[in-house]
Amino acid sequence: MESEQKQIDHHKDEEKIQQILRQTDYDEQTAKEKLVQFNFVVEHVVRDYLGLPLVSATAHKKSATTSKYATRTIYAELDELMTDIEKTRTEIIRKQEEDKRRALETR
Repeated sequence: MESEQKQIDHHKDEEKIQQILRQTDYDEQTAKEKLVQFNFVVEHVVRDYLGLPLVSATAHKKSATTSKYATRTIYAELDELMTDIEKTRTEIIRKQEEDKRRALETR
């Protein structure tokens, strides 16, 4: 069981190394060193390579919260617009039916 876990971990580490090699010009040894340095977080390694600041967990959470808020706001607006459109559509259909009925009554 323990050897299976080591194989799985080794496979995951190899995937991370390959991902870093694709996104940087690091050699395999440097990619391994950077992975260890950044606690096996590929995003942090790539951000360091690009010279970008590391995103803290709270900043990431705040960003996600802001994104959720924006998404909720957009969907609320869309829902309100769709409700208004449906009401307008229903009124138009009702008026058309009344006009048809009146036209038939006057004949």
